[in-house]
Amino acid sequence: MKTLSNMTDIKCGVTGKQYVVNDSETKDLLDQWQTFTAEYFNSRATDGKVAKADVIEVYESLLKASVEKGLMKQEEVDDFLKNESVLAETVDEYDLNSDGFFDLEEFKSLSVKYESKFAESTIKEFDLDGDGFITREEADTVLGRMAGHPNEANMTVMFKFIFDNFDTDGDGKLSLPEVYNAYKNMKW
Repeated sequence: MKTLSNMTDIKCGVTGKQYVVNDSETKDLLDQWQTFTAEYFNSRATDGKVAKADVIEVYESLLKASVEKGLMKQEEVDDFLKNESVLAETVDEYDLNSDGFFDLEEFKSLSVKYESKFAESTIKEFDLDGDGFITREEADTVLGRMAGHPNEANMTVMFKFIFDNFDTDGDGKLSLPEVYNAYKNMKW
């Protein structure tokens, strides 16, 4: 089953490169996610906005509803929802106009920012020697430890994609800033 972790139709704000979906199934999934997010947000919004105090609940319920829609796996949602303090911190950062409400664009920005922070914490687990870089060998070691984990295949796809596309200085290893900035600057 294709889920959102397989999507590749993104633009990196660091490199400016556009990564285009090559198969119609993934493109359809991405389109479904974007439509679903907008519809879900708007169904919960009043006059196009959600109060800052309610945005975490809306984001969490969006993720849970995405499982029912077949857009994400429950394991992916569970992983995302493990770090509520980071989500709360991100909410504080992304009320961009400081009006106490989130419109759809702020909500999408919040989503991308939180996902980048989630990715950063995940990536740090792969830097086994603590030198600030992830080599393919380190990634392979950690992925090998995930054998049988529900997210093993998704993590493998994600790391292949990241290594193939976001090693911006071409040194054959990923720095945490390369990965973090790539995720942080993704647009949809």
